[in-house]
Amino acid sequence: MAPTPQRSGRPGGAVTALGLATRYNGWVDARHRDVLVAIIREYIDSAEPVGSRALCKRHFPHLSPATIRNAMADLEDMGYLAQPHTSAGRVPTDKAYRFYV
Repeated sequence: MAPTPQRSGRPGGAVTALGLATRYNGWVDARHRDVLVAIIREYIDSAEPVGSRALCKRHFPHLSPATIRNAMADLEDMGYLAQPHTSAGRVPTDKAYRFYV
């Protein structure tokens, strides 16, 4: 018997036969890619976790820190970012560096 299609728990997730959101198999949009590249560059320059406020000031003045935090959370769910502590910013994972190179 085939699995019943399920909708992902996040808004905008596509329905698949296995209940997995197809948006996590690839990029959600260009904003996520741009945020990831900015985080990698900031982390390479500073060697410290990168926060949404720093990204907002330096790279995305037209976006709010909350918008960037949401993109960062999506990237973390996809395995491109990690958060060392609850109050820290995010750091790129090996998967993010492979994308960057």
